[in-house]
Amino acid sequence: MTSPVLTEGRHTGGFILAELPGTLSRETGLITNGGTVEAHWQAGTVMGATGEYAVGTPAANPGNTGNGTVGSTSLGTVPRSGLFRLVATAATTFNVIDPDGNVLGTATAGTAFTSQVVNLTITAGGTAFVAGDAFDLPINFSPSGLLGTWTGASGEVGGLLYEEMYIDPGATLECTMITRDAEVIAAHLVFDAAVTGASDSTALQNAAIAGLAKRGIRAR
Repeated sequence: MTSPVLTEGRHTGGFILAELPGTLSRETGLITNGGTVEAHWQAGTVMGATGEYAVGTPAANPGNTGNGTVGSTSLGTVPRSGLFRLVATAATTFNVIDPDGNVLGTATAGTAFTSQVVNLTITAGGTAFVAGDAFDLPINFSPSGLLGTWTGASGEVGGLLYEEMYIDPGATLECTMITRDAEVIAAHLVFDAAVTGASDSTALQNAAIAGLAKRGIRAR
């Protein structure tokens, strides 16, 4: 007699390798189904926090030589939170650097700089900038408390869904999330179809894993 092949499905918390004692790695959140059909989300699904972004006040480094300013700031089409840096490479040019140290582009004084993340204009003052002059530019994210699957289009990675859930269209339910300081199995993470079906799916999944790492959630 041939023994049957048994396949273990995903189950509550099955993606976790380690977490803080008790429930310190967990939070209760509100998960919402904004679609028109019943949603089925599996344990280990990468969730995104909904909310609003806002550009903070640019701050000149105290040691700047130039006395120009940064203004006309606004969000791009795909904003992200964190501390951005504007670092002068010459009297009229600045590298725009994201929180991970990547250069988004070059901003020229007197010319509007635009990107997917942030838009701004640097204005020269009476004293010219020199290489090394810099500004800090924060972009802040205020969560609304509602959660949905992270799609990569915008928004912050909120954590990982702890348990399987079925939610009716338009409904909002409480859920348990792993939101901080845990080790998880990378192969057991579940991504939204918008991520897995994208042409840059690998890059989006890596971005999600990087977002989890910022919360202290390490995928192995």
